[in-house]
Amino acid sequence: MDFIDLRSDTVTRPTPGMRKAIAAAEVGDDVYGEDPTINALQDRVAAMLGKEAAVWVPTGTMANQIALGSLAGMGDEIICDRHCHVVNYEGGAISALWGVQSLVVDGPRGIFTAEAVKAVIRASQGDHDPRQKAVAIENTHNRGGGSIWPLAQLEAVAGVARAAGLAVHLDGARIWNAHVATGIPLQQWCAKADTVSVCLSKGLGAPAGSLVATTRERMKAVRRLRKRVGGGLRQAGVLGADRVVKNELIAAGGYPEILPASAALVLLAWWLARSRGRPGCGRRRKLLRGRMDRRRQRAGAGRRGEKGRGADQRRQRYPHPRRDASRLPACPGSGSRRTPAPRRGQTLIFW
Repeated sequence: MDFIDLRSDTVTRPTPGMRKAIAAAEVGDDVYGEDPTINALQDRVAAMLGKEAAVWVPTGTMANQIALGSLAGMGDEIICDRHCHVVNYEGGAISALWGVQSLVVDGPRGIFTAEAVKAVIRASQGDHDPRQKAVAIENTHNRGGGSIWPLAQLEAVAGVARAAGLAVHLDGARIWNAHVATGIPLQQWCAKADTVSVCLSKGLGAPAGSLVATTRERMKAVRRLRKRVGGGLRQAGVLGADRVVKNELIAAGGYPEILPASAALVLLAWWLARSRGRPGCGRRRKLLRGRMDRRRQRAGAGRRGEKGRGADQRRQRYPHPRRDASRLPACPGSGSRRTPAPRRGQTLIFW
């Protein structure tokens, strides 16, 4: 039975080559900075993102938290999107760990404007005001359905933050997807950020691991916070084998684990759109399910009586992607009328 799991891109699994690399990884004590595999991975990712240094951590939440903890502390405030991961999916950690509060702004699918940031910057920093320290940007945006920031807009927001004396944190857990989709180099995406978090287990198949990249000076604080929250693993090389990233995830010229799934998702979104669904996330998916349930009820009434649509009529309007492929309109750019079905065992992901 074919199984297409659309819950999350975290359900991807290590490839056979990755498993071999993990088993053969050269290891040392990473708390002492002596794990050669982790050291090589950190240097490589820092260079890819255009930063001076990087540090490996077990999870994306930890990466975001130690990055933000290096930028803000007790009684401080960060500006971020209302639906961002930091606010909604990290257990209130910015307040629980660092005593930092969030000031949320709104933007379509998590992409807010420079004007929205300007509107909430506190003109005074008196005794009554929290001290604003940073702006957090999520790219791509999880709850926004994988939305990608326009680079010019991201740079404009960072410019406003800089002018107000605020740092910029880029939650780039899925920045690889923004690079693949746009062709914009990773260094350009990360150039305006003081701290960047990236994840290896979302869509890439690695079993665990994220990294924080920043300057060498700030890395001292980031590493201290990693130790404070229990992120200092000993022989961590088995989870961060450089060859896993070098050979399997960041091969020359592309990201082979992302590209096939990206193409499959484009086809899936196109087919849903042709079925008059509106592909997306959260509320949109619920609306789609509700609409289809109502249509099935009407179709059932049609089979029992004269009202509603019968099965044959319904199929004309909502063709099955395999059985009725001949009636599907041509897929854009392909010239083909058939929507390729996923191969057995293939997993599709949302980013």
